Amino acid sequence: MTINHPTPRLHEIIRPDTGTFLLSRWGTGTPDRTRAAAEAIAEEWTAGAKPEGHLAQHMYLDVDGTGILHYAQWRSDEAHLEFARAVRPAVISRVDRLVPGIERPGLRRTRLHRSVVHDGERAAGILAVTTPATPETETRPGALAAYVHVGTDAGPAVELAEWADMAAYEAAGGRPGPDVRLYTYYRAV
Repeated sequence: MTINHPTPRLHEIIRPDTGTFLLSRWGTGTPDRTRAAAEAIAEEWTAGAKPEGHLAQHMYLDVDGTGILHYAQWRSDEAHLEFARAVRPAVISRVDRLVPGIERPGLRRTRLHRSVVHDGERAAGILAVTTPATPETETRPGALAAYVHVGTDAGPAVELAEWADMAAYEAAGGRPGPDVRLYTYYRAV
């Protein structure tokens, strides 16, 4: 796969062998704490051995600087659960020592239900994450692409829509709110 711009698009990073997608938002409160937490988790992931069944993990930062979205791909639920039992507590405790008080409201275990890519070439500057979404959500005019994930726990669907930039998102009538968070790409770990 070739990535032609500094921010990878979801259609470029979604792996066909993914059995489960994990979405998790960490609330950090401030831009400085967000960057510190993102760097700490990146250090933890790159310092240790790659867990069996872990395919990819990408981090996105809230545009207002208050948190991190983790978008992880695992071969199976079982592979992730084994990591969560055996390794995750130590990784998280080291991050929490560096950035205490991170809020972790929970992990969404999902499957990719459908995707629509209108423009696969342009760079995406904004990722709008809408929860709840309907599984058959159509993208709004101006969106580059949308990816609907359905929860494996019968929870609401989540839509991840890529936009060229904030101006395109706002021109289509988009605005953040309790059901919509906006992110920019940070890095893969």
